Amino acid sequence: AELCLPNGIPEGQRLYVLNASNEQSPIRLTIFAWRSSIVTSQIAQILISEVLGYHALVTPETIFDTTAGISRLAGCESSDCQVKTSRTDVVLDTWLSPVFPFWQGFLAQNPQVAEDLGSMGYQGGDGLYIKGSVLESAANAGLALEYYKSYNMSFHQPYKYFDTLWDLPEADLEPCNGSFLGWPLEPTDSEKMKNYLDWTGDVD
Repeated sequence: AELCLPNGIPEGQRLYVLNASNEQSPIRLTIFAWRSSIVTSQIAQILISEVLGYHALVTPETIFDTTAGISRLAGCESSDCQVKTSRTDVVLDTWLSPVFPFWQGFLAQNPQVAEDLGSMGYQGGDGLYIKGSVLESAANAGLALEYYKSYNMSFHQPYKYFDTLWDLPEADLEPCNGSFLGWPLEPTDSEKMKNYLDWTGDVD
């Protein structure tokens, strides 16, 4: 294979590591669907292979759920670990803050399987975004949609400024038992589906 680095270690000179079954194996990296994970994992593969001199493999499957990616460290297909799969060694750009309770439980159930090595060296954020026209419309009626307490329906009616689930074009939706790029959709997760039912009452 062609090298990326000028003094990279050729593939024929690289070493394998021993996995949990005492078999020779490449160092496996699992990637998430977001670009920063894809890029950092590809860079890590190059450094592990061409600088450290170990065989490294980025798994071809893209993971969409952080808990599922973490579960791969224990050789589990998903967070409930009912289905076993190839165990991964490295998961980069893992956003732990939204799933921190799961991460703590995972470490308790799988001691010495995973270790958080700290920050990737950069910061990021995520959140909800609202169109300026919607914000302005609500503001003209005295409601600040950028303020979380405005969504307390005991005092306000923020839903007047948004479409409902039933306004979405049915042709754009996927069935609950469907998949995206081979990965099960989140509604098949019983815990998340329970939340959806609690919030919407939609049993259809």
